[in-house]
Amino acid sequence: MRIEHLLDLAEQHVEVTKASQKVQDATPPAACLSDEDVLRITKLVDDNDDDEAASANLESILGIFFNPTDHRRSIRRHAEVIALEAWLRKPGRRLNVNMMDSDSLSSHSTARKITNRFRQAIIDTILPTQPWAERLQSFGVEKTAAGVNDEDDVARLGSMNVVGLSVLSHLERIDPSSFGIQEEKDLVEEEDEERQTLALISCLASFTDPREEWSSQEASQLAHSLLNSLLPRFNAVEQKRGSRSFITLLLELRVKPLFARTTQQNSAITSQGRKAIDGSAPSNYHLMSGDPEGREAKPWRFHHVYVLTMFRFILESIQTTSIEAHWPLLIPPLLALVDDTSTPFKVRGCSLLAVFLAKVPSPLLERTGLGEVFENALMPGLLHLPSLTPEHESRVILEATYGTLLVLNRRLFSGAKHRARRLRALDAVMRDGILRGYAHAGDGHVRIAELLVRKMTDLVHEMGVDSAKHLKMVKHIIPLLSHIMSAPFATAYPPLLTASVHAIDAVVVNVWPRVAYHRGEILEGLVICWGRIHGEEAPSRELEGIQTHIHRTVKLVTAILKTDMDVTEEYQRLIDADHRLQQLLLV
Repeated sequence: MRIEHLLDLAEQHVEVTKASQKVQDATPPAACLSDEDVLRITKLVDDNDDDEAASANLESILGIFFNPTDHRRSIRRHAEVIALEAWLRKPGRRLNVNMMDSDSLSSHSTARKITNRFRQAIIDTILPTQPWAERLQSFGVEKTAAGVNDEDDVARLGSMNVVGLSVLSHLERIDPSSFGIQEEKDLVEEEDEERQTLALISCLASFTDPREEWSSQEASQLAHSLLNSLLPRFNAVEQKRGSRSFITLLLELRVKPLFARTTQQNSAITSQGRKAIDGSAPSNYHLMSGDPEGREAKPWRFHHVYVLTMFRFILESIQTTSIEAHWPLLIPPLLALVDDTSTPFKVRGCSLLAVFLAKVPSPLLERTGLGEVFENALMPGLLHLPSLTPEHESRVILEATYGTLLVLNRRLFSGAKHRARRLRALDAVMRDGILRGYAHAGDGHVRIAELLVRKMTDLVHEMGVDSAKHLKMVKHIIPLLSHIMSAPFATAYPPLLTASVHAIDAVVVNVWPRVAYHRGEILEGLVICWGRIHGEEAPSRELEGIQTHIHRTVKLVTAILKTDMDVTEEYQRLIDADHRLQQLLLV
């Protein structure tokens, strides 16, 4: 491998990582490897099929990875991971025991033990821990010029993860994980192999979601490919032994210990994940114990952030029939994340809860009483509004919370017998969430207003004709939408107008029997908005699209009105006042 190829490889991984993270206005990163690094690594890689040179080079790489003074999360490790990946990529590579004569490994080590040592070193290197935890903690904070928030360093860490996963893939090709291979093994060896394989599964599961900043499409594909090869073998062996599945092992040995102290503070549920009869508010244990930030109680937030993606992988992989058996292991972490005060973790908690609710049987939710607990945990999220909550944080929290509440409502109140309870729950979301939220923050924050109007549209569709009760009262649906569309500077932010027209469509379609009664305010907003766009000297394509949409909505309103009344005279009065409306008000 020539120096130019090695540099290209390093820079390619960083650039791809940066592109996948969509870093805005970031300067291109400097070369990942210094000239000294390039020369040193090139010597490691180019042994020209010389067994003696290959042995020496592998020993050098071993010394790098197993040096106890070398910090495992160092950015510099990026160069060493690339060296190992480049060395293993060459066809015919084998980690043979005869190649080794190093103090780093005892003389009785086997080739498999060498592979396992490499495998564990890579896992320890790429597993998302403290640097990424610090990155999440800085959500919404201006990035510093150096340190963990430096975009180049973040890109290098991300590219190192991709290269590390590629190394794990090479190691699996050279010497597959021995779990499930029929050999005579004592109990200690079997337990050790189970532990090593579980560590590998945990690491791979941590990269299965390409939306996480430490992952990417390439990393996710590599992780899924390795898991698809490894998991069937792992489950087959565990089943033959009469042992637990990988889901049970991950939940018991990885997830539960990290959330143990957090879940002790939640008195809303029992130890079995059921609703507590007389649960009081969660305690402030971490505040009273000299841990004001909760670092000791929340290792999943301040260090082991990989558990977020691993937990999602578990929820996506678990069978519906197995949920009840794992109930006490699933519920506490979900509630801990939803209740968390940090925006990125609360949002992930809502997202994970939505994944869980999509699989959990409705009778199980009702029997355990967890539906109400989930609702009580989610509803406060609707009050994360400016100015107490920064607008950018408010938007992501509201987006996640409203979506999860609708999923919960559909799952908890499915069937005609739950119709009254379902409508009461939706009424509360409309009244205490949408309408109160708009009254508090809608006028001064157009992006929040747009989000609330979009969620209003979803709720009207969910409630159907029963949303009629929210149409007319002061600052309710129709007066609110008419106010938005007739505002003097409404065209300054077209997305809000687009959301408002869609909301009016939802009202007209679902509550059409009341359209005639509310026709004045409905048409007022539509007509004034249409006229303002019509009066623009050079309306944007987006505004022209809104104008066309208003035209379709007015036609729909007219068709509904004509079933009960003659609108010709009313429309003619409007046209006499403004002749431009002749293009809009067609009977």
